[in-house]
Amino acid sequence: MRISVSKRFGEMLQGMREPLLTNNLSETYRTFVAGFETTTTFLRWALVYMILKPQVQEKLQREIVSVIGPSRPPVVADLSNMPYTEAVMTEVFRITSFLPFGAPQCATEDVQFDGYTIPKGTEVWPLMCFHSMNAQVWGDPEVFRPERFLDKNGRLIKSWVEKVQPFSVGQRACLGKPLARMEVFIFFTTIMQHFTVSSSTTQARNQPLLSYSRPNLSR
Repeated sequence: MRISVSKRFGEMLQGMREPLLTNNLSETYRTFVAGFETTTTFLRWALVYMILKPQVQEKLQREIVSVIGPSRPPVVADLSNMPYTEAVMTEVFRITSFLPFGAPQCATEDVQFDGYTIPKGTEVWPLMCFHSMNAQVWGDPEVFRPERFLDKNGRLIKSWVEKVQPFSVGQRACLGKPLARMEVFIFFTTIMQHFTVSSSTTQARNQPLLSYSRPNLSR
């Protein structure tokens, strides 16, 4: 499907004569295509951790039915009323660090940092995965624990959420960040609304097999 869409877009752009329209469509196309991989990779990892942490999955589903219900499609406005869901999403971004580097930056002047000199014009790549797994920041970074982003009353601690920046920060942050976050929330919440994911292991080959079932959200 991705190849087909890309081919059609390419043919469409080649057939256009207006440069401005072509450039606008091209940039829009790149924004959506760039989001395909990050969104699908997030969903893969999110499902893995829902399988590994069934208690987290159940608590997440309870929040879904409490705020959205068992059948209404989620909308972006729901996220503000779903602190645990946002905490789970943030923890997936943090612990997986599937975007290990931030957008490259450039030193506009000589900079002294931690005993090192970064000369003007040096390209700097933020190592996001180091920050995400820094024990001095998170205490137990190897543990999947969404509660680290919640206070004792279950409210989101924004200052901790903002420490996780998978799309980089500053003027060179990913332009598709708002779109990606909306997609991740809608897709992930919809899946968890309609399915419970689990894994069984065959004794012969010791290979995990995914299974899906309808969640019991009536309790």
